[in-house]
Amino acid sequence: MCDLIDARTLRPFPDPQDKPRDALSLVSKFGGRYSKQLGIQLDDLDAAEIYKWLLAALLYGAPISEKIATHTLAST
Repeated sequence: MCDLIDARTLRPFPDPQDKPRDALSLVSKFGGRYSKQLGIQLDDLDAAEIYKWLLAALLYGAPISEKIATHTLAST
């Protein structure tokens, strides 16, 4: 049986056993939710807070720097 090779890097794929298997392990590994770090309170499902989360998703997904996205989000 041969190892699977990533055609882009020509390296073996990482062992799937090394990856966290659920959301809780990811949160504990990386330190929490982005919404909390950005000061967005999603617990009550308030429309204004959901809008901030949508705006953050659009900004951080855009081809701009993190600094610009953070500054723009903070000024809303």
